[in-house]
Amino acid sequence: MSRYPRRSKKKGTRLTPVGRLISLVAILMIGAIAGAAGAAATRPHAQAWRCVTVRPGETLWSIASHNPAADRRQTIYRIEQENGLPDGGPQAGSAIWVPNEGNLSGLQLAPASTCPAVSE
Repeated sequence: MSRYPRRSKKKGTRLTPVGRLISLVAILMIGAIAGAAGAAATRPHAQAWRCVTVRPGETLWSIASHNPAADRRQTIYRIEQENGLPDGGPQAGSAIWVPNEGNLSGLQLAPASTCPAVSE
């Protein structure tokens, strides 16, 4: 009798633990990418506009300054039209849609569920 255990006579490929881990990560990444693409495709408004919370002291002019448009008045007009804002502008604490262009890092992002409903 041999000191070594008998090997199974099965023919086929077996993955090592590292191979299994790599396969699992690859499957999860493909699923995540496909899920994100599907979610973005069903909500085109969420790509073109971002929901932000207006902080005390912020005006439409200061919010529009984050947009790269040459004329801030155009951006303000777009924000007013998208949100149906009154002439006085938004109140502090309210959530509004702003164009998802330029550097929005200075604005306080809010969940889309707090912004006014839009017709897509």
